[in-house]
Amino acid sequence: MPVFNQLLFEKTLQGQQQISPNSLFIHGPFVNVEISVPKPLADLLTNQGKTLPQSKSGIALIDTGATRTCVHDSIMQNLGVNPIGVATSNTAKWCKAM
Repeated sequence: MPVFNQLLFEKTLQGQQQISPNSLFIHGPFVNVEISVPKPLADLLTNQGKTLPQSKSGIALIDTGATRTCVHDSIMQNLGVNPIGVATSNTAKWCKAM
């Protein structure tokens, strides 16, 4: 997710970053997301007295034509979640309509 964050954010008057209101028009429907370990894994780790990995936040594209949800491999590795399946996908290049 960090790959696209720089394209969507702008600084507020207070110096904080927020998603630009123009992003929907320019890039499409993005939303803020937070990814954490699944509840069964969180319960298992808690019962074992282990610390839960910190959730990861970022942005996601709403794709109403998608058949599955994909999360970048590095995020899942950082959370310690083993995949139940792996698929290779290609990311569309950003282009500006002229």
